[in-house]
Amino acid sequence: MEKMSKSEQVCHAVGGIGHNLIYALFSGYILIFYTDIFKLSPLFLTVLFLVARIWDAINDPVMGIIADKTHSRMGRYRIWLLRAAPVISVVLVLCFIVPSFSDTLSYIYCFVTYILLGMSFTAADIPYWTLPSVMTDDAEKRNRIFSTSSVVASLASGIGAVAVPAIVAASPDQKTGYLICAIAFAVVGIICYSITAFKVEERVEPERKEYSVGLAIKTLTGNKPLLIIMAASLFGNMAFQLKVGVNTYYGTYALGSYDYVTYLSAMLLLGMLAGASLIPVLIRRSGSKTAMLITLMAGTILSVLFWVVGYGNLIAVLVMAALTSCVVGAFTVLVNSMTADTIDYAEVALGQRNEGIITSTRTFITKLATAIAGVVITLSLEMIGYVPNIEQTVSVKQSFQNLMTLIPGILYLIGFVILIFYPLNKEKFSEIQDKLSEKRRRH
Repeated sequence: MEKMSKSEQVCHAVGGIGHNLIYALFSGYILIFYTDIFKLSPLFLTVLFLVARIWDAINDPVMGIIADKTHSRMGRYRIWLLRAAPVISVVLVLCFIVPSFSDTLSYIYCFVTYILLGMSFTAADIPYWTLPSVMTDDAEKRNRIFSTSSVVASLASGIGAVAVPAIVAASPDQKTGYLICAIAFAVVGIICYSITAFKVEERVEPERKEYSVGLAIKTLTGNKPLLIIMAASLFGNMAFQLKVGVNTYYGTYALGSYDYVTYLSAMLLLGMLAGASLIPVLIRRSGSKTAMLITLMAGTILSVLFWVVGYGNLIAVLVMAALTSCVVGAFTVLVNSMTADTIDYAEVALGQRNEGIITSTRTFITKLATAIAGVVITLSLEMIGYVPNIEQTVSVKQSFQNLMTLIPGILYLIGFVILIFYPLNKEKFSEIQDKLSEKRRRH
C-alpha cells in the first residue's frame, strides 16, 4: 500500500477549519438569531428542530450508503467535499438573511433553509470524517489523523465562537453582523474543503463484493461496540450542545453583558484545545475505552463543581468554563477514534467495513443531540418566562446556570454508565488489528 505523507495529515485537518467554522456559527448562534433577531416563536423552533432530526434519521444513513457506493476518479468520499461545499455556503448565508416576508412566509423560509443546511452539511460531514479510515489502515496513524484534525477542528470551533460575537458587536447591528459572519465563513469553507479534496488520498479499498444495503444495515444493527458508542455519544454530545446553545444567553443575561460571550467562547477554545491535545497520550497508555470513561467522569465532577461555584464571580466562571471545555475537546477526539475502531470491528466480525454508513451514525448523533438540546432550551425559555433584551429575573438566571452546568453533568454521568458495557478494551482491539494485518498480508 502506498505510504501516507505527513502533508496529507495536515491537509485533512485544513478541511476541518472551514467545516467547523460553519458548524460553530449555525450550532452556536442560529437559536439566538432565530429568537432575538428573526423573532421566531420558541414553539415553532421546537417543532423545526424535531422535524429536522426525524428527517436526519433517514437522510444521514442514506448519505452514508450513497458515499460508500460512490465511484469516481477521486474515490468514494473526497468528491463529496467538492460537491457539497458550494451548496453549504449558499444555504448558510440564506439562513442568516432576514427577508421582508409575511410571518407565514418567514416561517416557511426558515424551515426550508434550516433543513437544506442540515442536508448539505451532512453531505460533507460524513465523507470528511470517513476519510481517515480510508487514508490508512494503520490504527495508530489513523488516530493521529483524528487527533490532529480534532484539535484543528476544536481550534476552528473556538475561533468561530470567539469571532462571531466580536464581529456582531463591531457591526452596525446584530442582523448585519451575523450575515457578515455567514459570508466570511462560507468562503473559508469552500477553500478548506477544496484543499482536503485535492490533497489527500484514499488507499483502503473494500473487498470487491457486490454492495448489499442489507449487509450495510447489519454493520449498524449487529455492531455492538458501535451501538454503545452511539448511545454514550448521544448523552455526551447533548451535554456539550446544551452548553453551546445556552452560552450566549448565559453570558448576556446571567453574567450581565453580551461582551462576556466572547470571554466564555475564548475559554471554550482554550479548554477544547487542551483536552484534544492531551487525549492521544491517554489513548496510547490506557486504550480508548478507559480514556473515555475518565473523560466522562471528569465531565460529571467538573460540571457539578461549576454549578456549585455559581455565576456571581466572573473569574471563577471563566476558570470553570475552561476546565469543563477540556472534557469537550477530549470527548470529540475519542468519539471520532472509537467510531473508526468499530469499522475495523465490522470488517472482522461482520465481513464488511461500510465506512460511510458507520460514520453517518456519528454525524446523526451529533445533530440529534443538537436538536434535543435546542428543544430543551426553547422549552425552558417558554417555561421560565424569558423575554429577549431585558434584565432577567434571578430565577431565569439560575435556570441558565442549571442548563450550563448541572444538567450537562447528569448527562455525562449517564454516558459513563452506558460506556461501561463497551466491549472493545485495549487488548481486544489489539486482537482485531492483528487479524486485519494477517488478512491484508494474505491478500
